Amino acid sequence: GTSFFERVSSIITEVEEMEKATTLKKKTKKSSKKEKKDNKEKKGKSSKKEREDPAPVGEITLDSAFTDKDSFGATTLTCTKLTQLYADNEYTFLIKYVEDWQKVVTERINSLLLAFLDHQDKLIHYREKVDKLTADIDRAYENDRSLSKRKAQKWGRNKLKLNGAREAHDSYGESLYLLLEEVTERAWKEFYPVLLRTMKFIVTHAKDEAKVCSRMDKALDELEIIGMEYGIESNGRINTIRTKKPEAFYTGERSFTPSINKYNSFAN
Repeated sequence: GTSFFERVSSIITEVEEMEKATTLKKKTKKSSKKEKKDNKEKKGKSSKKEREDPAPVGEITLDSAFTDKDSFGATTLTCTKLTQLYADNEYTFLIKYVEDWQKVVTERINSLLLAFLDHQDKLIHYREKVDKLTADIDRAYENDRSLSKRKAQKWGRNKLKLNGAREAHDSYGESLYLLLEEVTERAWKEFYPVLLRTMKFIVTHAKDEAKVCSRMDKALDELEIIGMEYGIESNGRINTIRTKKPEAFYTGERSFTPSINKYNSFAN
């Protein structure tokens, strides 16, 4: 299947192709707008009504804001797709890494702990056997009885086993202690790849997203042109609506006289 980086590369390539096509289209639009402006100047001044009353919003052609590939909507959708690709890839890596981290550490601690407990049981077992045999030998000496060769050999054999069990017990105990200290006191070293990968994700994703979002410069230019054509300030009309008379900011048709009875329902 297609790798993650190939999919990201395809999106970036698509963006670059969109930018080329949009640049060409914008040049054509600028030429068309200039021609339109020249025609307007030739016509001269239109009536006061035509100057004051812009066309209804429904008549505005906003193809570039909704259908062009460099529009706000298309750009944000592309960014969302890009983010999802990155997120899916990073999620897979990070979740798998953390799960492996927990699994490996838990299994290693459990295996060493079980081995340590097993050697602890052997140590206790041989210690008890040697203590019992030693007590038997001491009683024999106290009663002036001779120690049988078999019992002496058994005591020596178990003494060796006790020493071996103690060495194994201490060795596994030390390993378990070192492991527990390392994976707890210095667990940040296991977290390091998570932090590194996350930071790389943020930086790389931000660069790719910035490349995609740069397409919105064109949509922004066109939106500002719309604002200028319709006399809309960048900070909106809220303050005007708050302080001015409705007649001052009304932009609808003025060819009729509104009846006050039409709005009586709002007052009631």
